[in-house]
Amino acid sequence: MNNFKITYSLVALFFFFGNELYSQTLDYKKTLDSIHVNKNLGLWHPMLYITSTYLLTHDSLPESRRNVLLLNKIEGYVEMGLYEEALLLRKDLMEQGNLSIKNQKILLYEVSKVYEQTSLEYKSMQALDQVAALYDKSKDSTYFSEYLIRKGSVFKTFKKYKLAEVYALEALRMSELNDQLDQIAEANALLAALQVNNSKKKYDYLIKAYKSFEFLEFEYRRSQIAANIGIYFIEKNEYDKALQFLGMAENNLSQANNPKHLSEIYKYKSIAFENQKRLDSALFYQRESSFLYNIFQNQLGGVKLMQLDLKDNLLDRVNEEKEYLNNIYSLKNDKRNLLLFVSFTCVVITIIVLLLIKNKKQNKQIQIQNKKIAQQNNTLALSLDEKTLLLKELNHRVKNNLALIVSLLKFQSKSLNNPIEKNKLLELENRIRAISFAHEQFVYTDDLKEKKVFNLQNYIFNIINSLSSISTRNIDFNVDIEAFNSNIDTALPIGVLINELVTNSIEHAKIEEECLMVTLKIKHVNHIIHIDYKDNGVGFLQPQNSKSLGLFIISSMVQQLRGTLKRKDSQYTITLKFK
Repeated sequence: MNNFKITYSLVALFFFFGNELYSQTLDYKKTLDSIHVNKNLGLWHPMLYITSTYLLTHDSLPESRRNVLLLNKIEGYVEMGLYEEALLLRKDLMEQGNLSIKNQKILLYEVSKVYEQTSLEYKSMQALDQVAALYDKSKDSTYFSEYLIRKGSVFKTFKKYKLAEVYALEALRMSELNDQLDQIAEANALLAALQVNNSKKKYDYLIKAYKSFEFLEFEYRRSQIAANIGIYFIEKNEYDKALQFLGMAENNLSQANNPKHLSEIYKYKSIAFENQKRLDSALFYQRESSFLYNIFQNQLGGVKLMQLDLKDNLLDRVNEEKEYLNNIYSLKNDKRNLLLFVSFTCVVITIIVLLLIKNKKQNKQIQIQNKKIAQQNNTLALSLDEKTLLLKELNHRVKNNLALIVSLLKFQSKSLNNPIEKNKLLELENRIRAISFAHEQFVYTDDLKEKKVFNLQNYIFNIINSLSSISTRNIDFNVDIEAFNSNIDTALPIGVLINELVTNSIEHAKIEEECLMVTLKIKHVNHIIHIDYKDNGVGFLQPQNSKSLGLFIISSMVQQLRGTLKRKDSQYTITLKFK
């Protein structure tokens, strides 16, 4: 008999909780269907209401379902222009750190839209680069055309039309290859927007996009494309056709009420009627456009009020439940008071329980504080990574620009027939190359540590080898450089100085032997750098001009490092100070 009762109880519990779970599943599916219908009609305000209500009234919602609803909510915020709310909600999702790759892509696309609409091109592209990394990680190129369309859209927003068209055409090719009709429609819509100088192509792309959205029964997008076709005919001064398509755009939303989009349609209908001299109709639609836009502005405020109302209702319900529980607890306390005198043990147990509760609260507060500290550290780490990335990009561009300048000088030198002019360009090329060597060795490194020092030997040898390789003279270098470290502020002037001294010897030293002998010694004592330089020249191939650019640069570099310079014929004795 007892076994029968236990079995009956288990069956009853199974049916009770099973029915509850089944009803919640149906409720969730109906909610998703309703969200999808509202998105298709561009009804972002009611879509947000449905999503927020479901989230607030289902506390025990599985995390996967909760994430799907939050992503829809972010999309609604972005479409309504509530970018701050979208970014705050995105922060909550990212802190969880357990989004699927599919949901990460959806989130990053919405983040890219926010930064695109707020004119932050770098951040918008950064979000899309993360999407590309997810495609590489998953090894799945399904719907890669969507990524190409988003990137093309960002380029279009920032008026990089050629790049945008390259991405849009590739997206169209891939979506047609994979028979993805929705992406074909979006690619045609993007290509239409890029045809600023070819009205025929623009119209063709718009018609293709309209037919695709019509076949897919995407009412909101079909209405948007019809409106764009109407605007196209206004620009062509064909106002009857413009009104025809603007009317189609309005009729496609006959079962909905999207005040922002309808406001845009009515604005252009007013323009068309005005150009037809139908001023009464123009004035009517102008007023309707302003009225609908005001409704849209009220909806923006209504979204926030809706959130507050829903939270207040939920709070009232929670308070009622707490009051009910408190009443029950009071009854239990009355009974407990009657039993307090039964045993002193109950008192001891009560004290222990209270101490455990207090300890638990303290532990919870410590966990909250630790979580805040971890979040702050994460924010600081992200900021540091971003600045490091920007610095690396800057150094990379400086390196490329220096290389480009050297290449241009080489190219220009080949076109000159005058040896003097050719030699001047070669000198300038060597000076820039000395700076480039310093940048590569002292700046363009992976770790980018502040105030980092490097061995000066490699830098000087790079300059000497470069000059030797391009000279037609037979040169023998006797180089003795003491091993010591230097920063960029000290090394660069020394490199330029050595470049000028060696160049001067190669160009002007007149020698009796077959080989030009160059001797260079560098050492440092007590933060003073000593440089001894000489060659075996007995005269100059050309008269030495004391006002030449080379000697001026040598003197300037010495002054920059607060040094001294002594010269006797082709022998230099130089002292410099560390910076």
